[in-house]
Amino acid sequence: MKICTKCKAEKPLGEFNSKQGRCKDCQREYNQKYYQKTRKKALCRQREYYRKNKEKIRDYQREYYQSNKEKVEERNRAYRRRHKEKYSAYYREYRRRHSGHLSEYQKQYFQTERGKENWKRAREKYAEKNPEKIKARRILNNAVRDGKLERSVFCERCGLPAETEGHHPDYSKPLEVEWLCRNCHREIHKEPVLV
Repeated sequence: MKICTKCKAEKPLGEFNSKQGRCKDCQREYNQKYYQKTRKKALCRQREYYRKNKEKIRDYQREYYQSNKEKVEERNRAYRRRHKEKYSAYYREYRRRHSGHLSEYQKQYFQTERGKENWKRAREKYAEKNPEKIKARRILNNAVRDGKLERSVFCERCGLPAETEGHHPDYSKPLEVEWLCRNCHREIHKEPVLV
C-alpha cells in the first residue's frame, strides 16, 4: 500500500506508476491539465519538427509500413469496421461533391490494364460472396430480354420517368421486383454507385 501525495488516499501499488508519488488517477488529471495549458506550444513544436524532418519522417513511415504491412492493414480494416457509419457518410458526401471528377477519373482508370484487372477481381469476389444476388439478376435480365417481363419506364417510388433498375426486396423471388430510378434504388441500398 502507498499514499498518494496529491489526493492523500492509500492505494495498492498497482495504482501507481513506478517511482511516482501521485496515483495513476491524479497523474492522469495532472497530465490533462498540463496538456491543455501547453497545447498551442506543443502543436507549434510538432509542426516545426515535421517541417524540418519531413523526408526523414516519410522514409521512416514507408519503411515501417513495408516491414509491418499485414499488421498495419489489419489495424486499418479494424478501425474502418468500428467506424463504418462515419466512413459511409464521409464517402457518400465526398462522392456527391466530386461526382464529375470521380467518374472521369474512374473511366480513365478502368481503361488501364491495372484497372481492368482490379475490376475483374472485384467482380469475381462479389460473385463469390453474393451468388443468390447474381442468380436473381440473371433470371430477371433473361425474363426482360425474352419478353416475359416488361421493364417500367416510370419509377415506382418517385413516379418520374426514368431508365429503371429492378430492385429485389427478396432475392429468392427473382421475378418480383420494384422498378426504380437509379437515385431511388441507391437510396434504398444506401450505397454510392461507382460509375
